[in-house]
Amino acid sequence: MIVEVVRLSCHITSMRDKDLIEAGEWAPCRICEDTFKRKRETRRYCASCLNAACEGEHGNFAHNRFTCVICGVSKDYKTRQIAASDVQTT
Repeated sequence: MIVEVVRLSCHITSMRDKDLIEAGEWAPCRICEDTFKRKRETRRYCASCLNAACEGEHGNFAHNRFTCVICGVSKDYKTRQIAASDVQTT
């Protein structure tokens, strides 16, 4: 079965983390794996990039959406820039 093949090798791109998790499998947190070279399995995936992220450290819920810290930072950065420009114009 393809789910087992993907689970054996987390770098196979034929199945996204979202699909793997929705199939009932655990997926490794991509941030833990890429940054810290450790394997921490999760059943959460980012609503923006669809990559798995462990809850609490590398992802959180905001407005009923689970977002990883990578996607959340860019959005938060843009929000802060807009807010700062509003303050400067008033």
